[in-house]
Amino acid sequence: MGYTGGELFEPTYKRIGDHTEAILIEFNEELTYEDILEKFWRDHTPGISMRQYRSAVFYHDEAQKQAAEAMQAQLIADGKKWCRHTAIEPAMPFWQAEEYHQKYLAKMLSMNSMLYGEERKPIPPRVIPRARTTP
Repeated sequence: MGYTGGELFEPTYKRIGDHTEAILIEFNEELTYEDILEKFWRDHTPGISMRQYRSAVFYHDEAQKQAAEAMQAQLIADGKKWCRHTAIEPAMPFWQAEEYHQKYLAKMLSMNSMLYGEERKPIPPRVIPRARTTP
């Protein structure tokens, strides 16, 4: 979980500027970009929202851009008009969000289990250091 798509240096939840909340997915040849796009489009229903919570796919090269645009166009042609609300934009620097935002759902499930007596443990977060670059 982090922030991307904006110009503000070192955004935070309270100072997000023009960034969008996003996840960073690292993958290898066992999983293709198209596999990730299929999962995204299958499990996500975009809506119209403010920039912080908007729906977006960020690409790293022309092939990824073309794959995202082609899949979006096909879904829209198939009647899934809500897919047009997802922006397809070039990837920008990704800023790691604060610790309290990492694995938020797992933490909430863990809190519920403590309150209601069910034993569940959250998955430990994988730490990606916040980028430190100069503006």
